[in-house]
Amino acid sequence: MLGEGTEQRRSESREDQNTFRHASLLFARRTLEDSCEHREFSDVARDRALGSMARVIGYQIMATHQVAHAVDRGFGQATVVWLFAFGAGCMMAGNLLGGWLSDQFGRGSVFALGSIVAIVGIGCLTLLRSPDDWPLLLLYTASGFGFGMRIAQLSAIPADTFSGPHLGAILGVVRAGGGLGGAIGAFLGGWLFDVTGNYRLAFAAAAIAVAGSAVAAWVAAPRKAQETSGAISRLGVLRASLSYVSSPKGRKSCTSHGRSSRDS
Repeated sequence: MLGEGTEQRRSESREDQNTFRHASLLFARRTLEDSCEHREFSDVARDRALGSMARVIGYQIMATHQVAHAVDRGFGQATVVWLFAFGAGCMMAGNLLGGWLSDQFGRGSVFALGSIVAIVGIGCLTLLRSPDDWPLLLLYTASGFGFGMRIAQLSAIPADTFSGPHLGAILGVVRAGGGLGGAIGAFLGGWLFDVTGNYRLAFAAAAIAVAGSAVAAWVAAPRKAQETSGAISRLGVLRASLSYVSSPKGRKSCTSHGRSSRDS
């Protein structure tokens, strides 16, 4: 009788473990489904490519023609070199901080904030008239911080929203769209300068492209990063629980718990 009771308790304990494991796996699956949006691959690739193209068009117009514009306004080449080196440092710092901020407050919000800073900087460069306006040029170079905040989101947004077997292909299409945007931006800026005789319209086009890419990023990343990180944390707890239940110590604990429950 004692042997049969022990065997019955072991069987019930195994059933409890299997039930808990099955429920945990179902919870993990539902969490993953809630944290990801499944769309058709062609639609996803097209949207991401267009957003990347708009982003790079604006950036490439500025990167290609900013030095020529500053020199045309009377700034010395050595001064321009140092100022734009400072701008590159600001962009690097913005990239680092933007990645951290996006984990805290969401990808779309940080991308939009960086875009606003970048557009303000483009406006400052557009208003540049003479070397006396050096504060405007300094503000423009500092706005590289905003451009940098956007960079970290280019891979994070697709990874958060469309993680899965097609992520590599989606990122490839995004980068291809960016390359096309770079070619268009450099040509468009020069063509508009040749037509108008100044960079006002070219810089306006850059600002519009930056704003358009911000809208695209906001639509693509509607959820905050905390929701994704929360789902990952819950999955981590589930994995730890499953590992514990499967271990000898966990099985012993489940057996003791079931035994105490029946005795009570």
